[in-house]
Amino acid sequence: MRYILWMSLFLIYFNSNAQKFHLIKGQVKNYKNDAIPNTHIFISGEPIGSVTNNQGLFSLKIPYNKCKNTLIFSHVEYESDTATFDCSNPKSLNIILKEREYVLDEIVIQSLSVEDIMTKVISDLENNFQLPSITYTFFTRITESIKDKPILLEEFIYKLYHDETSKPEYNIIKVRGKGYSRLGESRYKEARLIDIHGTDSHIMLRYIPDFLQKGKFKKYNYKIMDEVIDEDEEYYVISIDSDRYLKGGLIHVNMSDYGITYMESYYKDEKWSDMEIKDHVKVTNYQKFGDKYCFTHGYKNERLVLKKLDIEIDKHRVSVATDRVNRQAFEKAEEMGRMSKMLKNFDGEFDDSFWDDYNFIPLDSSFIEDPL
Repeated sequence: MRYILWMSLFLIYFNSNAQKFHLIKGQVKNYKNDAIPNTHIFISGEPIGSVTNNQGLFSLKIPYNKCKNTLIFSHVEYESDTATFDCSNPKSLNIILKEREYVLDEIVIQSLSVEDIMTKVISDLENNFQLPSITYTFFTRITESIKDKPILLEEFIYKLYHDETSKPEYNIIKVRGKGYSRLGESRYKEARLIDIHGTDSHIMLRYIPDFLQKGKFKKYNYKIMDEVIDEDEEYYVISIDSDRYLKGGLIHVNMSDYGITYMESYYKDEKWSDMEIKDHVKVTNYQKFGDKYCFTHGYKNERLVLKKLDIEIDKHRVSVATDRVNRQAFEKAEEMGRMSKMLKNFDGEFDDSFWDDYNFIPLDSSFIEDPL
C-alpha cells in the first residue's frame, strides 16, 4: 500500500513538472502592415528559436524557466526589436519592425577596404565556425505549390553530426507528409533524402561557398554597402556578385571578430532535358554561442520547371536547429542509401503528439484549408 501511494505521488509530481512549456504566438509586420516572412525569433544566448511563415505568423514553445527572458526579432531587411513576455498571459504578440536603410554606394569604413575585410573573414572562418564535434537536431519543412495551390507538404525531425574530419552523419527520427493532388502524391513517393542532405550545406566549413574560398577570392566582386548596429554589435553589410554559377549574394560580418551572421547565396538557372531550376536562393543565419558561430535557421527557395508536364512548381525548404550539443558521433540507424528506400519506417501521423516537443513554424494558410 505504501509503495502504491509513493508511486502515485511520484507520477503526480512527474506529470506536473515534465512538460513545463509556454506557447508564444504572434505576428510580425512592418509599418505598412505587410507581413514579414522568415523573421528569426529567439531567446538571446539560447538555442531556442523559430521563424515566421509567409503570413508573418510565428509560434514558439518556451520552457517556463526561460520565461523571464526577452525575445529578439531579427530580419536582415529590418531593424531588430525585442519583446518581453509573461508566461501567465497567453495573449499574442504583434511585432512591428522598422525597415533598414542601406547606403547603396560603396564606402570605406574604419580605414579598411573591402578586400581587407574579406581577407579577414576568410582567414578567420576556421576560428569562428569550426567545432571539434557538434550534433544538431533539426526541424525541416518542405512545401511545394503551383500558383499558390498546395501540392506537397513534408516535415522531418532528424539529427546531424559532423566534425572537422568526418563526413556528416544523419539519424532520422520521424517524417510526416502528404500530397494534395495526384502530382503531389507521386512526388511524395520519390526519394526525399536530398532535402535532408541539403541542410548540411548551411553549416559553415562543410561546403564553403566559392566567394569565401581563398583560391576563388579574386573571381568575385565585393562591395561594402553599409554598416549597421544590431543588438549592440556592429556589422559590415557586404554584397557579392559574379558571372559564375554561384552568382553571389550578401553577407553580414561582425566588425569585432569577422564572423558571419547572415549569408544569402543565389545561383544561375540550371537546365536539363526534362527539368529546369530557376530563381534559386539560399539564406542562412548564424548566432554566436560562446566563442563560436552556429547555424540557427535557413531556407531555400526555387522554382522547378517540369518540362514534360509543362508546369512550374514553387518549392520552399526551411530548417530550424531546435538543439545543438557538443558530443561524440552517434551510431547511424541505417546507411543512407538504404534509408532512402526505408523512409516509410519513419512515417508519423499529423496528429502524433511527438511533434509537439519541437519548435515549429505555423503553416501558411493555403496548406491548412485541407485539415491535416
